[in-house]
Amino acid sequence: MRDFLKKTIEEAGALGMSIFAEHVEYKEKTHRSDYVTRADIEVSDFFVKKIGEKYPDHHIHTEEMAHDINAGAEYEWVIDPIDGTFNFALGIPLWCILVAVVYKGETIYAGAYSPMSKDFFFAEKGKGTFFNDVLVHVNEQNDFANARGYVHISPGKDDIIDRHAQMLVHVIKEGARFMDQRDLYVACMVADGKLDFYTSTSGKDHDHLAPKLILEEAGAIVTDSDGNTWQRGRSDIIAANPVLHEKIIQLLK
Repeated sequence: MRDFLKKTIEEAGALGMSIFAEHVEYKEKTHRSDYVTRADIEVSDFFVKKIGEKYPDHHIHTEEMAHDINAGAEYEWVIDPIDGTFNFALGIPLWCILVAVVYKGETIYAGAYSPMSKDFFFAEKGKGTFFNDVLVHVNEQNDFANARGYVHISPGKDDIIDRHAQMLVHVIKEGARFMDQRDLYVACMVADGKLDFYTSTSGKDHDHLAPKLILEEAGAIVTDSDGNTWQRGRSDIIAANPVLHEKIIQLLK
């Protein structure tokens, strides 16, 4: 399954790249910054076809499907065919493909692939996180003065947004630098130490499941804004090395 997963993600990336080169049109889904393109649909369909042929009894969920396939099966594939559609639609080369494989409720494999750079984060439960086949780990940054993070704030629960905004004011004053590129591949860079923390006020299972395993297997602590282990269905998420994570949670209280 591991090799099939990696190969299929890379093939899906090639499909996405071929469409990206065409500068495709887009349309809004739920609000003015939530877009969908032909690539989202075609890459989603590609995964459904490939997984269905190889594992016809597996549960498949992708962002673009109206209804899941084989819901309730022991194995589940949770897929964001184009994460960063906002960027993709505008011709900005910051987007990725996210896939998590879940077995009996536990994520066992996760991939985050950037077709533009051909860089690949891959994690296997209990075996670590790899960046382009090299084992990686979070860094040991312990203060905000030198910290770099990925931060995403978007419409959602007002209390969560307010808490995150107040936390950001504090870390900015301490000297932290951060980015919001609407692409969760960047969030995975906490796993190999390029970035120090990742916070988001919103997202769905197809956004968070793959990065969660990638970050945890690299030594990050991943929780919701209350400091509880992140669970499916929770929109907000916090990830960092243990020292910075504790500081962020304290600021969110």
